[in-house]
Amino acid sequence: MARSTTRVRGWRSGLPVLLTLVFVLTACGGRGGDEAVELREDAALSERIRQVQREGDSALLRDLVEGDWDTVHVFPDPVSREFVERRVGAPVDMLEFFAIKGQVLVFLRAGEVWRAVYTTPNNLVEGEYSNRVRVQARTEPPNSPLMELVDPPA
Repeated sequence: MARSTTRVRGWRSGLPVLLTLVFVLTACGGRGGDEAVELREDAALSERIRQVQREGDSALLRDLVEGDWDTVHVFPDPVSREFVERRVGAPVDMLEFFAIKGQVLVFLRAGEVWRAVYTTPNNLVEGEYSNRVRVQARTEPPNSPLMELVDPPA
């Protein structure tokens, strides 16, 4: 009996160390802190943007991109990871240079990177926009491949 009490007491003495380790690992994990959000292709968004362009229409970007974001940064190709990270103020998991014929869109929520995607073709204007930004087809010149991004005043 004394032997099993010693084992239990030994296990209990290691409990604070185990709990501290779990706390530290939990604090370092998740989507906060310095963990980079991975850049991924968003083919569905690419198609929605092309559809707006084909129809000569306009749409709120927040209607094309689900989620609770408040700011988007648009970077046309080619762009370096260093430049993207410097502009958004956080790490983004992407190649050193993005050179696909498209653009990188980094969505932020309360200043934190929420999502990073790329779309094709490269038809959006570089800049930082709010969640009120409207994507609209250009009328001049006719059949222009570029899209306007119009952010109304706050």
